[in-house]
Amino acid sequence: MRPRFAFLLLASAAALAPLAGLAACGSTTNDPGLQLATPKDAGKPKVDAADPIVDPKPDDSGTLPDPVGAPGRVYAHTNDTLYLYEPTAGVLKKIGSFSYDKAGNLFGTTAYGGNISACNQGASPGCGTVFEITADGTEKTLYAFNGGNDGWSPVASLTEDKDGNLYGTTEAGGRTTACNGVGCGIVFKIAPDGTETVLYNFTGGDDGAHPAAGLLRDKRGNLYGTTLAGGSGSQGTAFKLSTKGSLSVLNTFTGEGAQPAGNLLAGPDKLLYGTTQFGSDGTVFQVKK
Repeated sequence: MRPRFAFLLLASAAALAPLAGLAACGSTTNDPGLQLATPKDAGKPKVDAADPIVDPKPDDSGTLPDPVGAPGRVYAHTNDTLYLYEPTAGVLKKIGSFSYDKAGNLFGTTAYGGNISACNQGASPGCGTVFEITADGTEKTLYAFNGGNDGWSPVASLTEDKDGNLYGTTEAGGRTTACNGVGCGIVFKIAPDGTETVLYNFTGGDDGAHPAAGLLRDKRGNLYGTTLAGGSGSQGTAFKLSTKGSLSVLNTFTGEGAQPAGNLLAGPDKLLYGTTQFGSDGTVFQVKK
C-alpha cells in the first residue's frame, strides 16, 4: 500500500523541506508548471530553477529558506497529492492529485495553470490542467480547462479505463450561472487524444456541488464519487453516475458527517466506504451502491 499523508499544521515554509519530492515552482507558461518525481526517481527533489518567486536553494542547515518576494509559494507532493503552502497567509491547501498506471506513467491534475488568460486567481492564474508524465520523465499537458462549461479547478485524482480514457471531477465550472456564478463543478472524461467530454454538470441542488474527490469506476463503467456541498442537507453528497449520464444520490450528508472530500473505496461486502471532513472531528461512513 502506498503511504498517504495528512498535513495539519505548518509553522513555516522550512517545515516542508523534509518531505520527499519537494518541488518549488512559479511558472506562468501554458503547462502544469510542476516537475514531479516519476517512479524510477521517486524521492528526488524536483525544482524549477527559473522560478523568480521561490529560491529553491537550502540554507546551511539543509532546510528550505522562506520564499522571497510576494506572495511566496511553495509546492510539495506526497505519493498522490499536490499541495500549495502560502507562508504569508499560513495556508496549506490541496491543489491537485495524481496516480500511476501499470506502465509507470503518471497522470494527474493541477488546480491552476494551463490557460493563464482565464480563471484569474491572483497569484495562481489559469483554470487547471490534466497532465501526463511518462516513465522516462517526459511531460505532456493532455487538457487545459477554459473555466466555462468544460469546468475548472480539478484537484482530485484520475481514474483510467482499459481504453486509456481518464475520468475526473472539477470543483467549479460547468453551468456557470449556478453556485454564485462560478459553476458547481462537473464530471469529465479525457480521451487519449485529449478530447474532453462533460459527463455531468452539478446544479448545486439535491445532486450536490463542488466535487473535490476522485472517482471510483466499477466493471460496468458506472462512476461513484462525492461532493463537498449541496444535497438536501447542504453538507455534500455521495453519488453514482451511470454510463448513460444519469446521476443517483446515494447519500445526503446532514450533520452526522459533513463535506466528504476523499475518494470512495469499494468493500468486499458490496458497500462503499469514505470519510468526511466534519461532523465532530470527521467521520468514516458506508453507503450502498
